[in-house]
Amino acid sequence: MSVKIPQINRLYDLLLDGNPHSTNEIQEKIYGREHLGYANIHGRITDIRKKYGVKIINFKDDKIKSLSYYQILPPEIPLEEMPEYDLYNLGQGKLI
Repeated sequence: MSVKIPQINRLYDLLLDGNPHSTNEIQEKIYGREHLGYANIHGRITDIRKKYGVKIINFKDDKIKSLSYYQILPPEIPLEEMPEYDLYNLGQGKLI
């Protein structure tokens, strides 16, 4: 029996690498190719910001104006000063 990981957790894990991820990439990796729109992506980004207290920027592609990117920014406080639950989240499910 496989455990289904919630979309918000899968998206957060994807963004944790700190690299920009396009809406196309997010849609394919998190929602599958059959998903019908990008509104759900922005909704999950908002949920991640609230749940984990992280900063995620959004910017448009210079050449393809309809393509957006999301990128998580590193925390502004030292890792040692973060509450334990945030250490757990940054460790992608493993307490550091």
